[in-house]
Amino acid sequence: MCGIGGGLFTAPLLHYVFKVPLKRSVATALCLVWCVSLSATISEALHPAGALHPRLVLALIAGALVGAQIGFQLAQRLPTHILKLVFCVVLLAVGSKMISMSGGGEALIDATFTPDIETYAVVAGIGLAAGILVPLLGVGGGLIVVPGLVLVMPEIGFLGARASSLGMAVVTSSRSLWLYHAKGAVDWRMGAWLGAGAAIGAVLGVQFAHDAGGEVGKVLLGVVLLLASARFGLDLSRAARDQGGSSDEPPAGGGQAQA
Repeated sequence: MCGIGGGLFTAPLLHYVFKVPLKRSVATALCLVWCVSLSATISEALHPAGALHPRLVLALIAGALVGAQIGFQLAQRLPTHILKLVFCVVLLAVGSKMISMSGGGEALIDATFTPDIETYAVVAGIGLAAGILVPLLGVGGGLIVVPGLVLVMPEIGFLGARASSLGMAVVTSSRSLWLYHAKGAVDWRMGAWLGAGAAIGAVLGVQFAHDAGGEVGKVLLGVVLLLASARFGLDLSRAARDQGGSSDEPPAGGGQAQA
């Protein structure tokens, strides 16, 4: 519904509820992101009112593949508390923006809109920023792509931005998942169960998004991002009070430490 891969929910769930180390949670969450994005993209392509824009997806992918490599290298070097801080700040900013954009109704989609070269370059830049976040946070990049496309190209509407974001996430999550697999950081058994349920949910989500319209997705995305930001902010506050640093992990590049 929102144009995000679901890692936003899954990585914190694995970390806080199932006590999986954060970086392993991020890696395993990418299994769900891949299944969500692939299932949703296929459903969108088959939907009678599908809002997928293949050329925009290709521009996003071009930037995101470069960004994914950068984000993976950053993820190997940043300690856990820094990752949590990134979660908190990014989600707070984007969630506030999405809610501020709601309330005006879904803009009329212009079916004749054709982006120019400059617009495609901007879209590739959005993909670059999103690609950095995919391996860094275990998300599909939609929290950057969706508001970015809505702002740059309101002609495609929230539904179009949402669909293009998920199309990009098929490739970016695949790349990031492979990089984490090479490091032995992915729990494939847990990931398979997460992905199976997510694939079914994604089909239902596409249908509901078209039935309900983009305005619902905008508000829902904004609220979810703010709640997730608050959760990470609370965790950082508790860690600062403890000052022991015992909950912090070494960078994921430290051999078996990430597992």
